Amino acid sequence: AATEDVNKVFTAEELKAEGEKVYAANCVACHQANGQGIPGTFAALDGSKIANGPKADHVDIVMNGKTGTAMAAFNLNPVVGRGEVYGF
Repeated sequence: AATEDVNKVFTAEELKAEGEKVYAANCVACHQANGQGIPGTFAALDGSKIANGPKADHVDIVMNGKTGTAMAAFNLNPVVGRGEVYGF
């Protein structure tokens, strides 16, 4: 099997496409394809302060989870950790 170049520099178009794949594989079950989440259970991302605010805050929640919520940490997932999802 071919190994992936972890140092690859993505174009904006590639970054969006990769982010869409990462979101579909890791986020869509809770946050839904449209980013609206499931009210009362999983937070909406569409229009949220986290999705539209400082990237560092978004990265922190994705990588470390959020205490008191269903948001799990993805810091052991090398694909999510590369950052493509933030471009989606």
